[in-house]
Parts: sequence; C-alpha cells; structure tokens
Amino acid sequence: MKLAQLLEGIEILAGRGRLEVEVCGLACDSRRVEPGDVFFALKGEAQDGHDFIEAALARGAAAVVGQSAFGQAGADLVRVADSRLALALASHNFFDRPTEKLRLAGVTGTSGKTTTVYALEAILQAAGLEVGVVGTVNYRYRGRNLPAPVTTPQSLDLVRLLAEMAGAGVQAAVMEVTSHALSQRRVSGCRFEAVAFTNLSRDHLDYHADMEDYFQAKRLLFTEHGPQGRMAVNLDDPYGRRLKEELGDKAVGFGLGPGAEITARRVELNGRGVRAEMVTPAGSFRLDSPFLGEINLLNLLTATALSWLLGLPLEAAAEGLGRLKGVPGRMEDVGRPFGRRVIVDYSHKVEALSRVLAVARGLTPGRIITVFGCGGDRDRGKRPLMARAAAGASEIVIVTSDNPRSEDPLAIMAQIEAGFEGTGWRPFPPDPRAVPSGRGHYTLLEDRRAAIRLAVAAAGEEDTVMICGKGHEDYQIVGSRQLHLDDREEAVAALREVLA
Repeated sequence: MKLAQLLEGIEILAGRGRLEVEVCGLACDSRRVEPGDVFFALKGEAQDGHDFIEAALARGAAAVVGQSAFGQAGADLVRVADSRLALALASHNFFDRPTEKLRLAGVTGTSGKTTTVYALEAILQAAGLEVGVVGTVNYRYRGRNLPAPVTTPQSLDLVRLLAEMAGAGVQAAVMEVTSHALSQRRVSGCRFEAVAFTNLSRDHLDYHADMEDYFQAKRLLFTEHGPQGRMAVNLDDPYGRRLKEELGDKAVGFGLGPGAEITARRVELNGRGVRAEMVTPAGSFRLDSPFLGEINLLNLLTATALSWLLGLPLEAAAEGLGRLKGVPGRMEDVGRPFGRRVIVDYSHKVEALSRVLAVARGLTPGRIITVFGCGGDRDRGKRPLMARAAAGASEIVIVTSDNPRSEDPLAIMAQIEAGFEGTGWRPFPPDPRAVPSGRGHYTLLEDRRAAIRLAVAAAGEEDTVMICGKGHEDYQIVGSRQLHLDDREEAVAALREVLA
C-alpha cells in the first residue's frame, strides 16, 4: 500500500517527502517498528511518542505521522491534528475496513458491559451467527481465546483483531467500549450497527477530570459513532435519561421504570435466579435465567434491546438468554457445590459494590461478610466511599489488598479504613476466633488469600461471603510483578479446608 492510500480520509496539516512511498505495516511503539512501517507518534500520559521518532527511523520506518512539529531531515514526515485519530483511520485503511464486513455492536457504561456482551453473544449464536467478542475477560472468536490486557485495545490492535475475525468467517462482533477507548479515539472508524449505554457511576477519576468529563467521553459512542435509530439507553439511570433526552428519537429506552420501550413484566427474583416476561416493540418472550438480582435483569434487558435493534428474532433472544448460565467473575457463586453461598464479583466501584451487596442482602437470611480492597495508582477519592458502601449492606467487612501496583497496600487500606469513621463500626483482630457474631465490625488483612480464608471460616450456613473487586482476574499486580491469584480458586480451597 502507498502512504497516500494509507492516509486516505485523514486531514494532513503539513508534510515532507513522498506520499508514494511503499508502506509495509503500522506501528505506534518505536521498539516494534519493522523496516517499511509507518510510525505513528502518540502523546501519552507518561511518554510522548514524538520523543521516539529517531528510534523509529533508525529501525527502518518508511514514514512518520505525528501531531507536533518535528524536524528530522531526510525522512517522510506527515503532521496531522490528532495522531491517535489518524492511527485509527489508517488502521481501517490498511486492514481493508473490517467493520464493514461484520455486524458490530458496542456497549459502554460503568458497570454491566461484560455481562451484556456475554448475553448478546449467546443471542447471536442462537440466531446462527459466528460471533467474535472484544471485552474485559478475553478476546474470543471461533474457538480462540486471547488474553485481554485492556478491555478495548489500542486502535491498531483492535482493527487487526477485527480483521482476523472477519477473515476467519466471523459474522458479528460484540465490543465493550471504555471511556478511555472513546477519548483516545481507539474505536474511530469502526462502523457500529447498534450501541447501548448501561449506566454511569464514579470510576476512572484518576483519568477523567470529573464526572461530567467521564460522561462526555461515554457520550461519544452515541454522538460520533452511534447509528441513528439503533441506539439503546438505560432509562433507570440518571445519566441514561439525560442521554436519551439529548438523543431524542434516535435512541430507544430500556429499563424497569416508566417510559421504557423495552422492559420486563411479572418479575420474580430469588436465590435461584430471575423469571420475567421480556417486552420489546416486536413482542415478548419468557425469561428463566440463573442470573441473580435486578442488576443482572437490567444487563439481560440491555442485550435484549441490542438484539431487537439488530433485527434478531425473539426466539433467538429467548433461546440465547435461557442457555446462558453465568459470566466469569460476575456474581459467580463458587460455594454452591459446597452448600454455601460464596460469591465472587468484579465490583470495584462504589455504586457497583452497593448494587451487588443489595442483591446479596435479598438472598441472605444470615450475615453478609464482605472482602474487598482498592487498586493502586487509581482514583484515591473512592477508597473511603467503598468502605461506606460495604458497611451499608454488610455485617462484617474484611479490607484487604487488591492490585496495589506501585503503592503501599497498607497505605491504601488505611485510606479505605477512614471511611468507617463516624459509622459506629469497630475493628476486630484478623483471627477466625475473634470474628464478632453481630453487625458493624471490620478488620484489615493485607494478604488476600488469608482474607478470603478468614471470611469463609467465619461464615455460617445462612451467611453469604462476598469477595469483591477482582472477579475473573487470576492475578495480582504488586509493583511491576504480576502474581497468580484467583479469588475463585482461593475461595474453593478455603471451602474445602473449612468443610474438611
């Protein structure tokens, strides 16, 4: 491909060199440049790719695209207004626009994206389609499961992945779309057939300036990428209602409250799951699902709304949702085979923690014993708020380490502990023999494995243990190391020990 073909549709502010130079590949990491590649210099939070232009040229880059002035002589240089946008659009040009060959659906929101994507994947499969998924748990298609270092990959990696899917015979793809991906132009150029908004609550305020900035990033999926008339918005969420007002007739509303065009009637929620009549403009069907709680009913409604926007038959929605038995690390009850309720969930945000604990409250005749921590190098302001959320719906709370990254885990735990001040909650020693029988007690235990064992050992038959924050993750990030740690494995091991 010629450089001019690669940059088709991209506004060029200035350039030097030959647009007829032959292009062999694309790169945005100077260490991965191969001879003949075009190097895209991206400005990041910690580093600026423009500082590595010479390194890229030394490795044989055929040309450089960037947004700052640069003066290397003898090189083919192109300046654009936004090199991230240019990389995304160029990736689609290079890989022959794969999203024009796929039925692509996107889901954004603070919580519920992963469950919604699993549910829509099941519906699409029930409709007889080959499906690919880009999400938090993994990237998967046609029997391949690839690790997901981030939920929505960098545009170059994303488009390459979508091209691989299309080439392998995938007919439809479902993508979790994060606020980082939207603000960093990772999905620019993607042709979505349907998109949905789940909800918005406090998260990523280490990256976004405030909640308004966070909302504006999510909003981009609808204002810049959303196909008119094929957008679904959760009316039970205040930000969803605001978005629906802005979009008007371009979007359909779903939810359990008034005004929703896609909703559920005759809802039954219990410890075995949810039963309901799912209502769409095309008709209704009966849902009988093992998913727990109203929060999961809303996720299944999101998937139902997307399936209706995609024109899939109601029979496929009923079959797909009925077939789906669970999602890794999302209200996953690993204690059921042991006759106990020990639930592992990914909830690492204030609102999400409150919601899953509210579900647990409705299932639990005894106590709720909650284990959680907070990630390092992330929003510090939410740490005491997480403690208050846990205290609001638990009898016992065990604060532990999550992914401390470069921070001191004890310092993170101390910031969480500050949230118990003024609540009347009292500390107790981290020993199974010292766990109080009443409500309103917490302890700090840095070792996450030990914290899980303490919770399981302290729980009675009528209690529920909630292990929150990491869900499907099978690792813990300590400093620069990634160590194996899976909450589900640890909980099962603890159950075996205790019951033995």
